[in-house]
Amino acid sequence: MKKRDRKDKMRDKGKEKACPQKRPAATSHKQRKRSSADKLAYKRLKKRMAATFALLGRELASGAVPQPQLVADFKADGQRMVAFPGRGEPHYTEFTSLCQQLAAAVEAGDIAAARTAHADLARLKKACHARYK
Repeated sequence: MKKRDRKDKMRDKGKEKACPQKRPAATSHKQRKRSSADKLAYKRLKKRMAATFALLGRELASGAVPQPQLVADFKADGQRMVAFPGRGEPHYTEFTSLCQQLAAAVEAGDIAAARTAHADLARLKKACHARYK
């Protein structure tokens, strides 16, 4: 055995005695990293939804029927949003229902129903954000 190997072995032996076994951390680095990535993804999603929702509101206010793709994008983002736990579950079923009403109204070309669904979504958003934000 080389001199260096013996020194390393002795050094490692001393560490074992000096340091008792460590307790595992409550959350691992991977879990913390994933949760921060989820927060970032959720934040980006919410910003995109806010921009799309505002655009839908402007189009409805001008008397135009929003583009079906715009409503489909908002609805798809809404489905992604409700997949995040701990972010307002009591409101998710009503939110999903209102998104479907908005999509159906736009598909039918019914501006009055689309405006009503948009206003109801705005009311729900305000209530949810007041409680969970």
